Amino acid sequence: MSEIEQLEQQVENLSAEDFARFRAWFIEFDSRHWDQQIKQHLKAGRLDNLIAEALEDLKAGSARAALEGEEDSEGRLARLERQGLLRRASAPLSGDDLMTPLPQPMEGASVLNALLAERREGR
Repeated sequence: MSEIEQLEQQVENLSAEDFARFRAWFIEFDSRHWDQQIKQHLKAGRLDNLIAEALEDLKAGSARAALEGEEDSEGRLARLERQGLLRRASAPLSGDDLMTPLPQPMEGASVLNALLAERREGR
């Protein structure tokens, strides 16, 4: 049995509580890994063309989010809003907005834990 198959079997045998803890840990782990990949791609210049293209679209007024799926994007947007997963912009996005440095999280902060806390509080 391969190492992956052993891990799969161990995950399948977790209690509901342990599985929830494992899932929360893995989502956080995966997010950190994804963030690190994006930082590496940014430093290496692999995203420069995509960023330049997006900024050109924004300056030309033709930038928009593309939601893909079975339903029309307006219906999907409305559904996501009702579920509290999306909030539409109150004003158009400017190129300066994209160049503003993002705030940095405090040491030890976890977006996942903050989100889970909000959900528990019903927010």
